[in-house]
Amino acid sequence: MRFVVLQHVQAILDEQVSVAELRGMLRLRRAELEATIAADTARLARVQARLRAIENEGRMPTDDVLVKRITRVRVA
Repeated sequence: MRFVVLQHVQAILDEQVSVAELRGMLRLRRAELEATIAADTARLARVQARLRAIENEGRMPTDDVLVKRITRVRVA
């Protein structure tokens, strides 16, 4: 990857790259960086979810509990 980037830099320095080609190279690099960011963001979300699960381990989640009043019922 770095060798390819260096080849691109050399071509630019030698003025062998048109504006359209330079624009294309930069768009390709932007797409690569966006894909890396998306993958890292997904990994970060999984790590955060795992941390929350570890921190809540052994505790009943209370955010889904709904308290209702009902009439008495004999159970035993």
